[in-house]
Amino acid sequence: MTQQFGGTAIKLSIYKRLATAWVVLVAVAACGASAGSPDPSASPSGTGDPANVLVSVDGRSIAGTCAGESAPGAPTVVLSSGLGNSTTQLASIRSALEPETRVCWYDRAGLGRSEPSPTTQSLSDVVDDLHAFLDQGEITPPYVLVGHSFGGSIVIRYAQQYPDDVVGFVTMNPVPPYTSWIQRASAVETPEELQTMEIDFYSGANDEGLDLRDTDLTIGEPISDDIPYVVMYAEDCPGDFCDRIRPVLEAATSEFADLGAQGTFVAVPNAGHEIFLTNLDDVLAEIRSLLE
Repeated sequence: MTQQFGGTAIKLSIYKRLATAWVVLVAVAACGASAGSPDPSASPSGTGDPANVLVSVDGRSIAGTCAGESAPGAPTVVLSSGLGNSTTQLASIRSALEPETRVCWYDRAGLGRSEPSPTTQSLSDVVDDLHAFLDQGEITPPYVLVGHSFGGSIVIRYAQQYPDDVVGFVTMNPVPPYTSWIQRASAVETPEELQTMEIDFYSGANDEGLDLRDTDLTIGEPISDDIPYVVMYAEDCPGDFCDRIRPVLEAATSEFADLGAQGTFVAVPNAGHEIFLTNLDDVLAEIRSLLE
């Protein structure tokens, strides 16, 4: 299903180039408590006060925070930020939702207070970290996941792998799946642009040094028909490169909404890559609709 806010919106996926046009950053966050023995400062049951959470995954620490309080059985909102961004990126979303429900967020390996991974990570590895963080941190489902850019890819993949834990998600400008995106981009980019902006980026030349070629998984498996979700898309950047890439990027992004029976594609006009900065109310409305 496709929904538009008064017009057609566009999103760019050539994140390296976008970083110069819009600040092309993503959202990751989640929350938990400590591995093995819960952090004494954490409140995984959700008491309302902010609680720092620390867990150990494969011998390295992953840190996060939970705040707000949900009614018994109500979902916890888990935030996931963009490439190279700590939990502060989605602060406007969590600040708006904390008075209404429980919100958790965390830093991926090597960001914020979380220790780096000793090996190159892929999307699959990052999703495994998130699951371990929530599980060991005793952050119990159900979850409403909210992710921006690469964080949007994380929440898609998490919902595919753990459908029983997820009651809905909002993904904003998720990274397109590698193989089909290279095919699409090759029709509108020069060979040099394709190599540096796409192939190199997906192969590790990005802000976190991640191997993103397994983003193919996000389009390769369905979303449970029991999970309502929203794919938000926008990219309002100037220049010839943006003009060339917008149509294929919008097409690639809209395909995520077709993975499940309750998927909705929302095109947001006149908004940049970071939709939550220009259209926070629209983002909050979609999240709240999943919490009802």
